[in-house]
Amino acid sequence: MKSVLIPLELHAQTSATMATACLFAKRFESLLEGVFLRPAFAQPLGVEVASAIMVPDVPFDDVEARQAASERFAAELLTNGLLTLASLDEPGPGGVWNGEQTIDDSLVGSYGRAFDLTVVGRPADRSGGPRMATLETVLFESGRLVLIAPPQAPAALGTNVVIAWNGSPETARTLAFSRSVLRRASRVTILVGDDERPGPSGRQVQRHLAMNGIASEVRVMSAANIRGGEAILAEVRELGADLVVKGAYTQSRLRQMIFGGATSSIIARTDVPVLMAH
Repeated sequence: MKSVLIPLELHAQTSATMATACLFAKRFESLLEGVFLRPAFAQPLGVEVASAIMVPDVPFDDVEARQAASERFAAELLTNGLLTLASLDEPGPGGVWNGEQTIDDSLVGSYGRAFDLTVVGRPADRSGGPRMATLETVLFESGRLVLIAPPQAPAALGTNVVIAWNGSPETARTLAFSRSVLRRASRVTILVGDDERPGPSGRQVQRHLAMNGIASEVRVMSAANIRGGEAILAEVRELGADLVVKGAYTQSRLRQMIFGGATSSIIARTDVPVLMAH
């Protein structure tokens, strides 16, 4: 996990997101690249799409906003014990601000394809914070891992890891992407349901991890509980874990919007960092 992207927008959770990213960079000797994330357009003022007027919160070419983000990036690096590096060719840990690039929610996913990981804040339930659109674009468009930073920065990251295993291809993909993180963990727990679900069992996953140099334990939950994000997060807290590994939207996104699901619940409520991929 040597290359990490941080799409930076200034809001109440900026410090927590940066602190989480810096913690990750120090643990895995990563290079952080900060880039200005343009604030979202306001909602249409009209009812009909054809006549709606879009009003930007911040102009696309707002030099002052980009400068403020650049200065904040450097300040957060310093606060969290990392150096601002001179170029992207230097090894981490450290950070570099890309002042040549400006991205928005429509571009952040494709831009993230050149990185091992993109760090975003947990979406806020109010305007002016991290956006669900940013997170979902990275999840669906980057083809890479996403680290969701909680609203309060953790004291540790990646030492005690929980894998929420449901047998899905999305979770298998996330697990494969996360091997380098899991190898550095002191404890890895695989949460599984007590029902027979399609895909490999928890014991098979445990054996696979062992063959890749990762020791783990299996913890069984009721089938009903492991399908719910709140129950998974309760297990995470009981285990004292500082990182969750989970596939994103293993049910259809539309179904989760209507009926709810573990991914949606974890994204909305997690207070520990979460590694996800789709």
